[in-house]
Amino acid sequence: MEEKEAFRLSRIQAAARALSLLLISCLFALGSCNGNGLAFESEPYTGPSVSSSSSSSSSSTASSYWPGISGSGTVSADELLTLSNSGDTDTILTFFDGTKARTTTISFSPPDIGLPAGGYVTLMITGSGVAYTADASASPDGRVYFQVPQIEDGTTITVSIVVKEADGTVVCFGSKTQTVSGGSSSISVSLSGGSAGTTDDDEDDAWTLPDPPTVSATPTGVDYRHSVSPVPTVRLEVLGLTDPPSGSLSYAWTNALGAAIGSDAKVIDVPVTDIIGAAPDTLPAGDSNLTVGLVLTYTDADGNTQTSSASCPVTVTIHRIPSFELQESTLLPAGMAVHSASSYDVSDLNQTLTVIAEPASGSSFRTGTEFSWTVNGTPLLDASGNPVTTASAPIRLSDHITAASLSTTTPVQLTIACTASDSWATNSPTAPVTKTLDFYKPVFPTPVIDIPTYSGTYIGYDAATATYSFYAVAGASDPAGTSITFSLTNESSFLSGTTYDWKLNGNSMWGSSASATPSGTVLGAITGFSMASGTGSFTVVCEATDGSMTATSATVTVKILRYPSSIPSFTTMFDSVGGDPIAGDVGYKVSSAHGVSVKAVGTGLPENGSGAVYSWYINGTKIKDGSKEDSFTVADLTAAGAIPDASALGVWSGAGSESNGTRIDLSCTISYPGLTLSKSSDVSSGGNDWTRLFHQ
Repeated sequence: MEEKEAFRLSRIQAAARALSLLLISCLFALGSCNGNGLAFESEPYTGPSVSSSSSSSSSSTASSYWPGISGSGTVSADELLTLSNSGDTDTILTFFDGTKARTTTISFSPPDIGLPAGGYVTLMITGSGVAYTADASASPDGRVYFQVPQIEDGTTITVSIVVKEADGTVVCFGSKTQTVSGGSSSISVSLSGGSAGTTDDDEDDAWTLPDPPTVSATPTGVDYRHSVSPVPTVRLEVLGLTDPPSGSLSYAWTNALGAAIGSDAKVIDVPVTDIIGAAPDTLPAGDSNLTVGLVLTYTDADGNTQTSSASCPVTVTIHRIPSFELQESTLLPAGMAVHSASSYDVSDLNQTLTVIAEPASGSSFRTGTEFSWTVNGTPLLDASGNPVTTASAPIRLSDHITAASLSTTTPVQLTIACTASDSWATNSPTAPVTKTLDFYKPVFPTPVIDIPTYSGTYIGYDAATATYSFYAVAGASDPAGTSITFSLTNESSFLSGTTYDWKLNGNSMWGSSASATPSGTVLGAITGFSMASGTGSFTVVCEATDGSMTATSATVTVKILRYPSSIPSFTTMFDSVGGDPIAGDVGYKVSSAHGVSVKAVGTGLPENGSGAVYSWYINGTKIKDGSKEDSFTVADLTAAGAIPDASALGVWSGAGSESNGTRIDLSCTISYPGLTLSKSSDVSSGGNDWTRLFHQ
């Protein structure tokens, strides 16, 4: 025993003497980091030149002792991190981030631990986006160098250092986790191991449990596939952990709910279902960030224990079929029209209505989602007789509706049901989503003829005679050579596929046509139409049919009239007066009811019924408007507002009493409605266009 102890002490003392300075230099390849990267620096480096595969600002000669680096390159001395220990002096590291400095204290316990002759150092740096492990032995100057990756500011890293003998025996170990920040900070890392003063001959005293251990998951994210086999697995692994020379090391893995998973091993493959723990449908759709836990326990040969713990994030993506509703295509086929919401008029059952499974706003179906459709409980089949499995379902109406079942009042109902399935989704298959559609036999409308303005002038429509009157051309031109176009005011009420037969004077002009607005027809081509007397007329009828139903419009008579270029001069006269005439054309003696008959006198006046309108006036008061004849009779001038009551008239007492009578003047204006063409009668100082009235 004494010899063994003496040997052990001599070995440690030799190691301490062999390494009075332990230097770990870490080069960060800064790249372009916008001032947020980290550079590590000690006092200006004055040791042997080193080489790197990356370039920097100052040049130095390549050297073969740079571990893991080959080829030519340069490295700047002020881009080095140094870690040194001499005797019981703590190591000071300075981190430079721009102009801000951070210090890190690394202490050794016991303080006289050094690098054994022929020994080496293992450096491990882990964190988000960082996973670095390397071994390096001392360089000729007694220092140990490492080249480490760029570490961004704000990254949480774990730095682990293991000092080993040439045979891999651990001399000391230390680990620390901290977030790299832009301001000054201090990290204390302790390297502990065997002591020259110890008398324990167990080699495991030099092994220290990392706290916390570094755990990784591969992959870090995984899709949960509900009904797909095999279930995806995640590999969980403790990184950078060297097995102790003796004693036992146990691994206790737990899932997000704290339940034990996997086995007691450094590396385990765990089904994603074990990581979830609970029923997958308790997780929301999308990414769920779960945490795997590890408790690491080391028991040395003397029964002493060390415990540390760590966690590792694992993202599990949960798939769910989104909620959806059924919608009909807005592009309706011919032979269908909207009756009301989700209701349709159908005149042709050989049509297809498309119903679509529409996912909720902002969501979509995963590729591979399949659909199952039924109509009134019967599976919906495609044209080949196979079940429809797409999100768009064409429904042939003739497969589900008969013509005899359609009614204008009671709908035929089709209940459409759709179920969605996705082997990855936790809610597969979905509950059926249904929609009920109503189908009616359309009420076939009656065509209503619209006669357009002819030559820009339209007199109007006489409801009593269903007659439209039109002016043709002025003067002597024959308007029979002009064409006229017909249409329906309710064309939009007819379904696509309706045909129309226009009949003029009882004769079909164009035959069955799909257009409700046929091409214009020349008036002279209408059988029986003539303008020989200056006027002409014809009848128009439209018959519409969809093949099963027919409706005929009311008969409309169209009157074509020729109007003059101008109205000739004319006069008016009292044709008769309802009273006793006074000799000498002095006037008339009238009683309570006093009417008159009047007429227009002239050559070339518009014929009665030609479209001209006569407006009559007595003493400037209109007594008749809209007359289509050149003469008329007024039964009571007082009632017409033209003169006072007869009792208020003067009395005829013989010659010389003419001034007792009330004078009435007659005038007339001839016009054509819709035209600026008009003419007023000539008014003379005498004649038959005025007279006097006396009380009887």
